[in-house]
Amino acid sequence: MKKKIFLLLLLLFTGCSTRVADFTIISTRNIDMDGNYELVESKVKGKDITPIITYIPIGSPSIEDAIDDALNSVDGDIMTDVTVRSNILWFVYFGTYTYVVVGDVWKKVD
Repeated sequence: MKKKIFLLLLLLFTGCSTRVADFTIISTRNIDMDGNYELVESKVKGKDITPIITYIPIGSPSIEDAIDDALNSVDGDIMTDVTVRSNILWFVYFGTYTYVVVGDVWKKVD
């Protein structure tokens, strides 16, 4: 009986995660490459989530918005050593489609 319940839950909750890209340096802002930057925080995470209802996405998640989320969370300007992942999570007829970026955030020093 426990195996049947486990298999049923496994079928109801499904998900997938895929590595989309790796970047050495990335930003959504205009930056001065000759400027001096200091590390604000390491392993900062940013997300952009779109709901999915009955297998139809309500919009489209954006990598740019996920990067902005990470930069704004610690008031930074650029990210280095960035990994971008795409996650899809399902629960029967509802789900989410998410882009997640993780990297080190730097801010320009005046």
